[in-house]
Amino acid sequence: MREDAQASNHKPKRFNIIARPSAAHSSTAWNPRLLITSHIDVVPPYIPYSIDADPSDATDETIIRGRGSADAKGSVASQIIAVEELVHRKLIHPEDVMLLYVVGEEVDGAGMKRFSDSLEDPSKQFHGFESVIFGEPTENKLACGHKGIIACTITATGKAGHSGYPWSGESANEMLMRALVRILDTDLGSSDEYGNTTINVGTLAGGIAFNQLVRKTRATLPFAIKSRQYWQKKMQIISVLNVGSGTAS
Repeated sequence: MREDAQASNHKPKRFNIIARPSAAHSSTAWNPRLLITSHIDVVPPYIPYSIDADPSDATDETIIRGRGSADAKGSVASQIIAVEELVHRKLIHPEDVMLLYVVGEEVDGAGMKRFSDSLEDPSKQFHGFESVIFGEPTENKLACGHKGIIACTITATGKAGHSGYPWSGESANEMLMRALVRILDTDLGSSDEYGNTTINVGTLAGGIAFNQLVRKTRATLPFAIKSRQYWQKKMQIISVLNVGSGTAS
């Protein structure tokens, strides 16, 4: 089954994949108790696929390379094989399991948001999952929780001008750089369970020439934090953004 993962005006279309074990009877009402899920989108750069040994001779020491091999196509393959094996050995009932593979996990979570919204559709007749297993590269360790994410865009607005006449304007790039340094230097807390809050300056965009005093520039950042700290950390981040006579928001 394919599930449209976004608005119809988005090109190209992307789809989630929803499946159940082939042994499940199509005539049986499907009300799965267990959701097994991961994501099928990957991040650049492209790395060709390769394996150190013949697949039939693979061991725990065999290395598989290629974009997405660990995050998260390895999880997807492992989940499918495990479910098929468990069904074959009659250790689980096929009607109890749903497999879900979503798109958009690396960017905006569009696939999982779309699936979550679809659960509100009464025609689906799902009564709720008892358990969910997420496939992620965790070195084969059982992870029982994870940090949440605040993703934001910071926009700095200055006054356009020429760098040969620095008094004629105010560089938004400089304001944004000062804001980013303040954020990176700010203690945004930690927890015993999940460790420190982490920050990544993902993208920077501003200016078209090296001798330009840029009027507007922006950066995108994800913050990985303990979820219950969300509002506290959001206000703490905003409080450090007063960095010049222009604005950073």
